[in-house]
Amino acid sequence: MEPFKFWRCDKCGEPVGHADGYVIWGNYGQPDFEFRIVHQKVCDDKGFQSSMPLADFIGPDGLVKLTSMLSYGLHTKDAGRDVRSSHPLPDLDAWVDFVRRVQVPLYEQVRMLYLQPETRDDFSDAAESYPYLQKSITYLISGG
Repeated sequence: MEPFKFWRCDKCGEPVGHADGYVIWGNYGQPDFEFRIVHQKVCDDKGFQSSMPLADFIGPDGLVKLTSMLSYGLHTKDAGRDVRSSHPLPDLDAWVDFVRRVQVPLYEQVRMLYLQPETRDDFSDAAESYPYLQKSITYLISGG
């Protein structure tokens, strides 16, 4: 799969592209907060609190939308009241994984490899960012 052309649907496992991709997020009544990439009409789950088209998270404008989930920027203070508490992001790890999926080339293609014990062993003594650098992703794609 080419980077930023297709993702794996988190519900059915089939490829999903810009045109039919949708992102849903929230905690769906569970303690864990999730971001899911799904087929918009086929695999959408109305139980999640928030949703947007996948295409809205791609590229520089997508990164702006992603970072606004952490900070409103200029609108952090609105008419003297702090709006940060009305826009909490409870699970930073889930957000970071989603950002990597839509912003880091080829991350989506190797994402599931990070769950394998062999991959964890390969990167056990690496710095926190090293497994997600392009050279490390290329290493994983080549079969390690």
